[in-house]
Amino acid sequence: MHVSQKSPVPDHCRAFALSDPKDSVYQARCDHEHSEVCDRCNLLTETLLDIEEGLAAQTGNLSFEEREELSYRVRKGKTAIWSWKSHLLRSVNQDSARVEIREKLDETSVLLVQDWAMKYLPRKYRESQIDWFGKRRIPWHVTVATRREGEEIKMLTFVHNFQAGSQDSCAVLAVMSDVLRQLKIIFPQLQFVYYRQDNTGCYHCGATIVCSRVIGEQYGVSIKRLNFSDPQGGKGPCNRKAVTILNCT
Repeated sequence: MHVSQKSPVPDHCRAFALSDPKDSVYQARCDHEHSEVCDRCNLLTETLLDIEEGLAAQTGNLSFEEREELSYRVRKGKTAIWSWKSHLLRSVNQDSARVEIREKLDETSVLLVQDWAMKYLPRKYRESQIDWFGKRRIPWHVTVATRREGEEIKMLTFVHNFQAGSQDSCAVLAVMSDVLRQLKIIFPQLQFVYYRQDNTGCYHCGATIVCSRVIGEQYGVSIKRLNFSDPQGGKGPCNRKAVTILNCT
């Protein structure tokens, strides 16, 4: 990610900030210059510099251990702040893709948001401490389908429970295949499918990306896009449905 700490204003341009500075294939062109100054971005940079300078000014009043500990905390905090800023930029960019897809939805297309929910813990009445710590969690996967019927947006949720197994690309592909099979039965006019998933390996891997197209062809639909969101930045529909299901069990 091309985020400059010396000239923050380019961060305001998503096309420039998210382009790879070394690979032209992953670059987007914009029609404006990045020569302006943002007072708020400059204030963040100046604040971090003031903290570093304040720590350096107190070097003589600190022991070696205290100096090393504070220097480490400042470095980690500074890295975390810049990482969070980058995360916000990526989240906004990915959410704009979701909005764009949602505006294009019609009766022949669907947006599928997928996520592994927090593993389900089986419970029984008055279980003992040994029963609680000795149990195995049950993984379950949530898929929320969003489509348009006329002027109305409708959502349909699919939940898949697994007694055992890894949360890998094989499990994800099995879920994708079953969801498309059911959707094609419920909505025979379905032609185009858009996916929104997080950036974990079971979604963002070659096997899932390549095989998803084959699965789509198997059921007579075209997989138009696979979008990957940042952590905590795009799986809201799945989280809301998962909480509702847990409250009902």
